Amino acid sequence: MNSTALLINATPADLPCIENLMQFYNYDLSQWCEVRFGDDGLYQLQPKAAYWANATVHAYIVRVADELAGFAVVDQEVRDPSTNWNVGYFFVARRFRGTTIAAQMAKELFDRHRGTWEIYHFTANLPAGKFWPRVIAAAATTPVVTSEIIEHDLPTTLYCFSNR
Repeated sequence: MNSTALLINATPADLPCIENLMQFYNYDLSQWCEVRFGDDGLYQLQPKAAYWANATVHAYIVRVADELAGFAVVDQEVRDPSTNWNVGYFFVARRFRGTTIAAQMAKELFDRHRGTWEIYHFTANLPAGKFWPRVIAAAATTPVVTSEIIEHDLPTTLYCFSNR
């Protein structure tokens, strides 16, 4: 598949779609860490209304050839207060993985949000451990600082860099 990913600013009408896609995000995440179903058979999402209403949260729908392919969210939920951006969520549907779609999405996010970044993934998530260092290295204009931390009670890899 050699298509172009379109990163589209999400509108309030798109947010229920993103929350639906978060079920698949959690399903994929459950391979690497414990994510449990609720009694209704769905993953229990934390309420997102306040998150979406925050002016520093930027949600995007991703389309490939007019087909929904994923979503991404950039926010300012960072550890270091001097940091500008964090990738809150990043999801690509399985049928688009192994293509350039995810790298295109990341590049577009970085191009739209210049500054200092913190990006983390659970260390057990091996595909993320291959993906993020590669795309960050392509975007960074400063050395990338990598550290091991604990986030949500799990070993986590944190990348800090700038793309000013």
